[in-house]
Amino acid sequence: MSVTVGFLGYRFMGKAHANALARLPMFFPDAPAVDRDVLVGRDEAALSDAIDRLGFSRYATGWAEVVDEVDVFYNLGP
Repeated sequence: MSVTVGFLGYRFMGKAHANALARLPMFFPDAPAVDRDVLVGRDEAALSDAIDRLGFSRYATGWAEVVDEVDVFYNLGP
């Protein structure tokens, strides 16, 4: 079983939550696999860099376009 996730926000809280999801198996060996699918923000250049650093597959500039495409959507904005 795999769970797809999307994040709105890629700065401090985005980094913290992406790190936590990457380390989830260390603390919960029976947890489902997590697919960090889509990262949402406004700055395409920053998003392009952030998907690589945070382990996401793609980015989008509008959350409403992708919220229904993932199992879990994190709103990590201020």
